[in-house]
Amino acid sequence: MAHKQRFLISSEQCELLLQFETCTSLAELSKKILRDVSVISRSLQELAPLGVVEKKENRWILSTQGRQINNASRAAISAQQLILGNSLKGGAVPNAVPTVDSKTAFIILGMQHGFDDEQWGLRNNVSAESNISAILSRWRALKGRVFHIRHESNDARSPLCKGTHGCTYKPMAVPTEGEIEITKSANSAFVRTEFEKTLRQHGIEKLVIVGFSSNHCVDATTRMAADLGFLVTVVSDACVAFERVAPDGLLLNAEEIHRVVMANLNQEFATLISTATLLQALE
Repeated sequence: MAHKQRFLISSEQCELLLQFETCTSLAELSKKILRDVSVISRSLQELAPLGVVEKKENRWILSTQGRQINNASRAAISAQQLILGNSLKGGAVPNAVPTVDSKTAFIILGMQHGFDDEQWGLRNNVSAESNISAILSRWRALKGRVFHIRHESNDARSPLCKGTHGCTYKPMAVPTEGEIEITKSANSAFVRTEFEKTLRQHGIEKLVIVGFSSNHCVDATTRMAADLGFLVTVVSDACVAFERVAPDGLLLNAEEIHRVVMANLNQEFATLISTATLLQALE
């Protein structure tokens, strides 16, 4: 009888190790992968006997062997993407990390001054703009395709009203020559625009989405993109949510709203990754 082969580390554990490598604390890792700290701690304890993680000064760290495992995991992911090629359409591929190629576009939603208006309330991910800027800079250096989606409201009371300063781009994400601009008035970038048509014309099949706001344009655009057959990645810490008041009057903070949206998108409509993971993959 042939010997049955089995992996010593599950795909879920491999994902945990990959995310753990770029985090400075279990709390940060908890936010990134949307799991409780207690669950993560138990998972690390299970991995410890394999020598891929260890405790140093009462703190979990990735061992040299753990880093080797992560390098092997990233190589396997890249190999899978090459083998699968164009056979997968729409939704999310677990653990897939985007690359800059002719079929992939970086989509920046709503990087506009109007989102700095106080009427939106408190926000999360205060480093989102710097994260977007870092990704954009790297994407441009690799000569990747970039789409800027600007929201133009017809409501004079809106901070994003057409023709006002609020409707203009923030300085860290102003389009440059060759980058495509799409203007929209609905939450989804696909509604009443030439967005889908333009993507198809350029042979784009995979989208990397960032921007404002998590529970409006990011959510709506991601869901519709997946339904239209695009392979979508959302960079979670490069998206922003604002606090909202629930129908019963309860104030929901921005981080709660953001995490719920990301949880709903994750592995059903998109693959979620962090800025650090993406930038590392693009090195």
